[in-house]
Amino acid sequence: MQALLNAATNFFRHPVAQRMPLNTAMRILRWQVICRRQEVVTVHWIDGTRLIAQRGMTGLTGNIYYGLHEFHEMAAVLHILRPNDVFADVGANAGSYTVLAAGVVGARVDAFEPGSASANSLDRNILINKLQNRVRVHRMAVGAISGTALFIEGAGTMGRLSPDGERNVPVTTLDDVLTDPTIIKMDIEGGELNALKGAKKTLQSPSLRLIITESHGKEVVALMAEAGFSKFRYNAFSRRLTPLVTEDGNALFLRDAAAAEQLMQEAGNVSVFGLNI
Repeated sequence: MQALLNAATNFFRHPVAQRMPLNTAMRILRWQVICRRQEVVTVHWIDGTRLIAQRGMTGLTGNIYYGLHEFHEMAAVLHILRPNDVFADVGANAGSYTVLAAGVVGARVDAFEPGSASANSLDRNILINKLQNRVRVHRMAVGAISGTALFIEGAGTMGRLSPDGERNVPVTTLDDVLTDPTIIKMDIEGGELNALKGAKKTLQSPSLRLIITESHGKEVVALMAEAGFSKFRYNAFSRRLTPLVTEDGNALFLRDAAAAEQLMQEAGNVSVFGLNI
C-alpha cells in the first residue's frame, strides 16, 4: 500500500505528469505490462539514446515513465554541460545520468558504482549506447580516504557503505580520480559528506560549476560554503535558479550562479517525450 501511495505522490508531483497526465499514465501502464512479459527490456529514451531496464529498477524506470526522473536536476545537467566537459556520476546505479551526460550532451564521464548488479546494468547501458570511449566506469565507492569498506549489496538504488554490509568494496576519493570536472552528481545514500571530504582539491578546480547532491544537511552546506558554493534549486522551464533554504529533495551547489544561469539560458532545447525544455 505504501508503495502505491508513493507512486501516486510521485505522479502528481512530477512536472511531466502534470503537463501530460494521460500520456504519462499510458507509459506507466505500458511498462507494467511489458516488464511482466520480458525480464529485460530495451526502451528508447532521449535524443536517440536507449535504456536497458528490468522490473523493480526504481531510478531507471522513473526515466521510462517521466523522461527525466529527477526532472529539474537532470535538466540542469543538460543545460550546463557542454560536449567534452567532464561529468562525475557518483553513485551511478544503472547509468541514467551517465547516458544523459555522455549520450545526449557528448560529455566525458567518470561513473562510480560499487554495487555488482548496478555496475553490470551500467555497463549494459554504456554498451548499448556505444559510449565506451566517453565513459570510464569505476567499480568503487567514493569516500573521504582511499581503502576498502563494507557495502550493503542487493538493495538497488539504496546500495550504500555500511558497517552492516556483507561485501568489501574498494573506496577511492574524487581527488584521486577526477581532473577538471564541470559537474559532479552525488547520490550515495548519506555518504555525500565523506565523499566531499575527499574532494578538497577537486572543489577548488576552476572548471567545477555544479555539484548535485541528494544529502545536503548543515555539515554538507558548511563544507560547501567553505569552498565557495551556495545552495540552489533550478526551474527547467524558466531556466532560473533560486536559493534553497530547506533540506528537501536534491540541492544544486554553485560557486557562480550568474555564470551557470547564463549557460542555462544559452543551451539549446531538448525534447523530453515531446516536451521541450
